[in-house]
Amino acid sequence: MSVFICTNYHIDLLASAISWYVPRRDWPQGYGIDYTSEVAQLLLDENLCSYADRYKEQVEDIDHEFIQVNVTHMTLGYIWKQLDCYKYQACESNTWENSVAKRFCDALASSLKYQVDGYESAPWGEIERPRIAGDTGPVSIMDMIPKKGK
Repeated sequence: MSVFICTNYHIDLLASAISWYVPRRDWPQGYGIDYTSEVAQLLLDENLCSYADRYKEQVEDIDHEFIQVNVTHMTLGYIWKQLDCYKYQACESNTWENSVAKRFCDALASSLKYQVDGYESAPWGEIERPRIAGDTGPVSIMDMIPKKGK
């Protein structure tokens, strides 16, 4: 797996999304609405740790200057994809699993799923397979194998 250091905009986008979508009750203890710049810094720090651990290199600390990003016009899919990319870049550190950065990422992912159309109205487990026009019921896997000469 390769790791890169996320751009300032990428970090700012995620910190802004956390600030916008994650209810304060789900923020790790000690953080609040006025801490978005600190959230951005800890996201970057964890990404730097991941890079350093992956490549066994010393990486200089970077003081991040947070700039708010308006995430309200972005699709949830776009934000989620940026989150997945960040998590991929940050998960190589020895500290990732117990990090505050991971807890913020998990909280954002959990909050985003509740915003997706259809999530709330979907059943919790399907009881039976819905019938769709032309659906004839269960299909044998043998029916899917092409017959010789056809």
